[in-house]
Amino acid sequence: MPIGIVPSAPIASHFFVSLLPFKRILASFITFVLVLSLTIHLWFDSLKKTNKNDIKVIDAEIKNNGLI
Repeated sequence: MPIGIVPSAPIASHFFVSLLPFKRILASFITFVLVLSLTIHLWFDSLKKTNKNDIKVIDAEIKNNGLI
């Protein structure tokens, strides 16, 4: 076993273990941003569809009631 690997392994594992809280915070932040952006995107998409359908229904009601 090479001598250089033995002391570097605990140092590397300590470095990555010290980054674990940061990785968890970063992962939860990225997940939060992705879920938020998907929610906003779907919400605006549903608003667009609702508005178009509502306008069609209102136009049909106006025409059927003879208001035009």
